[in-house]
Amino acid sequence: MLEGLKPISGKHSIKNAEAQVYIPQSFVSIEEDFKKFQNIDIFKSFQKKGLIKPTKININNNGLGFEQSQVSGYIFEKFESQGSLKDVFRVENVNVHNRSVLSLSTRKYNRWDNFKSEQLNIIYQALNELKPYVNAISFTYLDEFDWEGVDKIPVYDLFNPTSELLNKKFLDSTNGTLVLISQGALENDLKSEEKIELSFNNDFRKIQISHQFLVKLKHPLRILELKEANELSKYFEIIHKEHKKFLAQLLTNEAKEIINFKD
Repeated sequence: MLEGLKPISGKHSIKNAEAQVYIPQSFVSIEEDFKKFQNIDIFKSFQKKGLIKPTKININNNGLGFEQSQVSGYIFEKFESQGSLKDVFRVENVNVHNRSVLSLSTRKYNRWDNFKSEQLNIIYQALNELKPYVNAISFTYLDEFDWEGVDKIPVYDLFNPTSELLNKKFLDSTNGTLVLISQGALENDLKSEEKIELSFNNDFRKIQISHQFLVKLKHPLRILELKEANELSKYFEIIHKEHKKFLAQLLTNEAKEIINFKD
């Protein structure tokens, strides 16, 4: 029934994977940190590097006006040999809340073990240089499928109809979008937040599954040494396990076989 289901990445369906680290403070030396990071070994393979300067659009009697704000962060981008974007590293102040976010995303996700040894290692090295406090981490997976079948997307063959995440109105839709946001508790008094967005569209022949899971630390962790940065790995492992539980419950066995999913 799912012969027309084509995962976006061939052997798996992950289009983008992004790790985020939330820091309860703003960085005051953005441009100095940017210059320093350009000379660090782990960032030498990133071909494009630049500062982030948000632009405000003002509407007045004279039409549109553009105002460029002060530097809020920096971004490094890595490309594959054929020119396609692979990884994006970003540090940016969120001045409204007096905090900052450090993130690294990849459009060429392969396996979790590879992500841990490559991308997460870049995050740990960056935290070791910046030495901030960290109060939460999260991970976002975006899975995408193309539907190449003759008939409409067989929603009941793709999504597990007995999953507690779904309802009949969504499953019976021609085009459907479902958003779920929840907060909960994990073991060891850790708090969590989860955002799920599911959509399928017969007009565009697309299915997307976005899953973000956040773990809030019991108390802010001060990163002074690399070993302290590496302590975050256990929280990323928790998130990875939660993502697998989510997919295991959401998808049918046939869909899981197509993406080589293993419990």
